[in-house]
Formats: sequence, structure tokens, C-alpha cells
Amino acid sequence: MKLGWTLLFLAPVLLCRAQTQATVVPESVRTHLQHFREADDLSGWIYEQIQWVAIAPATRSTALIQAVSEAWRHPNTPAEVQAWLDLLTNQGYSLLLGGAIVPSIDAYTAAYEWARQHQELADPEMVLETILKPLGNNYTRLGDYEQALFIHQKSLAIALAGKDNAALAGAYSNIANTCSNMGRPRQALDYCKKGLLTADPHSALFGLLLSEQADACQQLRLVEEARTSIVNSIAVLQKASGGDAGYWLLMAYQQAGDIYSAEPQKVLHYYQQALALQVRLLKQRGAIRQREQAKLFQRLSALFARLHQHA
Repeated sequence: MKLGWTLLFLAPVLLCRAQTQATVVPESVRTHLQHFREADDLSGWIYEQIQWVAIAPATRSTALIQAVSEAWRHPNTPAEVQAWLDLLTNQGYSLLLGGAIVPSIDAYTAAYEWARQHQELADPEMVLETILKPLGNNYTRLGDYEQALFIHQKSLAIALAGKDNAALAGAYSNIANTCSNMGRPRQALDYCKKGLLTADPHSALFGLLLSEQADACQQLRLVEEARTSIVNSIAVLQKASGGDAGYWLLMAYQQAGDIYSAEPQKVLHYYQQALALQVRLLKQRGAIRQREQAKLFQRLSALFARLHQHA
């Protein structure tokens, strides 16, 4: 399937908008980079930096922005074209972890345009998974739901043309999330049902879809259905591993607390589970999305104020 549509809704990519300080690259890494430059090995030069940033992406993201501007020539070979695409997608991901949503959007948009210009090398399913999904989700984080929905619908079209059920279920999940944010819970519920019929019942993605279903039910004031869905979501996500399972479980704990808002002690139990998981994820990954950390602390603060009022 050709990537035949253009992201017209953004001005030319302005990666310089990242408002983070330049990353100081250690001398040992700079030495390796100089060797790659002297050998005219652009791919090696790119992947050396990607690997170094991957150790602590949230705090090293600007190194990849610097790499884009410091490259001494344009990619020429198929391997170099792929390396450049990997550079842009990793830049988008690391900026996202650091909470720089707008620069992350710029990077993912640049990655998509690069893939569109080199369709003979770009795998549509990889473009869907590593570029379009996070790009659409970034627009959701900004509250630009129309653009998010537009992108996720394009992702769905790619997924429907392929044979990857996980990709298809993921596209349904993203659209469901966007519809919920747009105040369209019945549409969200329909997409959740499609996703649940497609996803592996034991997968983390199935747990995420149950979480999305709980959110839609909550908006529709289907209290018992929302509680059943979120409890089932947590049960699936607690057994799942790899990928974003831990992050989705973190969100599910917080969502469960919101759904059980009428029972403060149960709310506290879920928020405490979320806090403990957040600490574990920080130790394992070195960073989690800063915006989500802030949301958890806001929830805890509001809950403690509420408990104090009723003490």
C-alpha cells in the first residue's frame, strides 16, 4: 500500500523549537563519531548516536536533533536512507519521553515525509507502528483531536490492507481513545468492540482495549460495565509483559481510581498501586512520560485533600 497522502497541516518542520538544553556528548562517543565521519560512514555515525541516546532517551533527546543538523551529507544508499528514518523516529520518541510534545510531532512528521519520499524502502506496517501511531497520539495529547483522528484513520486504512491483527487492533484502540476525548463515547465503544474481536485475549493490547472500553462506559454512565471492564483490563495487563504493558497498567490503575471515585479507600488503593508501579518503571527504564507522572500526583493530591475534608 502506497503512502499517498501528505501531512499538509504543519508548516515546514522546525525541529529547533525544542526548548531543551543541548546534550553534552561524552568524549569517547565524540571520538567514535569522528572516526565514522572520516570514513564517510553515515549509517554508523547515525546508529552510534541512536544507541547512546537510547540509554537515557528523555535526557539525551537533543543529541538526535543535533545529529540532523550536523550530518555532513545527504543519505545516498538504501542503508543510509533507512538509518535516517530511524534517526527521525528515535528523535520523536525520545522527545516524547522528555515531555517535548510539539518537537516530537515535528520529528515524527519529518519521519513520515521521509518515508513517503522513499516508499520503495519504507515498510507500510513499520510506518504505521513507529510513526503514524505515535504521531496521532501526540496530537491527542495536545488536544487536537481532529488531526489525531485524521492520522489514526489513515493508520487504520494501512492496517486493514495488511495481515497483522495486532496492528489492526492497535488502530482501533487509538481511534477509540480519540473518539472518547472528542466526547463520542458510543463511537469509541464500537471501535473497542472491533478491537477486542481482533486482539489476542492474553495480550497487553487486549487489556488496553478493555481500558478504553471502561472509559467509554464511564462517559455513558454505565457504571457497572465500566467497573467490570477496568478490573478485567488490570487483570490482563498484570499478566502481560513487554512493550507498553507496564505503562498501560499504570494508566489503568489511575483510571480504576477515577471509576471508583465514590469509594475513597478503593481509590487510594488503586492510586497507591499506580505510584508503586511508577517507581518500578522509573528504575527499569530510567524515565517515563513526565506528563503522566504529573497527572498521578495531581490525582493523589486531590484525593488526600478530599480525605482530609472528611476526616
